[in-house]
Amino acid sequence: MLIGKRMKFGTKKIVIAALSLLVIYLIFTNFYRHKVGKSNQQAVVVTTQAVIQKDVEQTLQTVGTVQAYASVSVKAQVSGILAKISFKEGQEVQINDELFQIDSRPFAIDLQQAKADLAKNKAQLENARSIYNRYASLIKKGFVAQDTYNQARSNVTALAATVAADQAKVEAAQLKLDYSIIRSPINGRTGNVVVSIGNLVNQNDSTPLVVINQIQPITVAFTVAEHYLPKIQQNLSKGRISLKALIGKDKSIVEQGELTSINNTIDTTTGTILLKATFANTKNLLWPGQFVTVVMPLAKYPNALVVPTRAIEQGQQGSYVYVVNDKQLAQYQPVKTGITIGDETVILSGLQVGDQVVTDGQFRLAPDKPVVLNNPKNNG
Repeated sequence: MLIGKRMKFGTKKIVIAALSLLVIYLIFTNFYRHKVGKSNQQAVVVTTQAVIQKDVEQTLQTVGTVQAYASVSVKAQVSGILAKISFKEGQEVQINDELFQIDSRPFAIDLQQAKADLAKNKAQLENARSIYNRYASLIKKGFVAQDTYNQARSNVTALAATVAADQAKVEAAQLKLDYSIIRSPINGRTGNVVVSIGNLVNQNDSTPLVVINQIQPITVAFTVAEHYLPKIQQNLSKGRISLKALIGKDKSIVEQGELTSINNTIDTTTGTILLKATFANTKNLLWPGQFVTVVMPLAKYPNALVVPTRAIEQGQQGSYVYVVNDKQLAQYQPVKTGITIGDETVILSGLQVGDQVVTDGQFRLAPDKPVVLNNPKNNG
């Protein structure tokens, strides 16, 4: 009897302990679920920005090299002693301005000699023609032998040829005298002078006396990837393509120019094509050899919907954003994107003007997740 009572008492203790454990488990489970549920509904702090509508221009930026519009290596066309330099290095010169003068005395003497020979032979030609004309009238009467007449005619022909040769010598001597003064063939800026007064300069020396670069206007050469070529050609067929050259460390100086040349061959090594633009360069801000940033328009998108690029996420089904609705809940919204320009992306579909897209904090979001806005005061 005692054993039976003990067994009943032990069984009751086991049952009571089990019930106690069950109650504790249920209380803990309920507390945990309440805790998790509460944490799941905890709002996420996010930053949003409104979808805006504006005109967007797609541009192409690349590095260009400034080149002289024209460059001339000035050389002597006659040999002689350099007698005068008529400009300073780096000076602006105009076409036909005097640059150098070679000692002209030998050329002046040659010209005088050539003119004297011409005058002498002209006098002899006039006398020969007079004799020929007299013989021509006498031979008809038989007063002059045929051989004498023929000789008179030959003398006229020979002296006429001599006079023509003398005239050519005079022109050649005059040309050499003119070449003793070297003039600028273009408008431009002079470079370094490589010869000094008193030196002998030779005709067409390999080293030029000076190089003149035309920098008003001036050219900027740059390359673009070949896949841009069809669009550039399409734009060019509609009219002029205006572009910009950005100068300076902060690219704050802007020069306006125009696309003027597209090379006829694509570089197969780099897959690029060479283009050239012309700039008026009235302030001489562009200089040969300088590197500049070239900005060329490619396409315009009027009234485009635009969002910050950082708002766009990529998922298995494509691009999407989170939009905050009027109830301060995050909504998953698939979008179709267009071009990206700077830190903005064009939205082709999926959003409307004024929609508040999440730009910061979206990594902690899920559909219908409550949010708290942490927007700057000037954010729409």
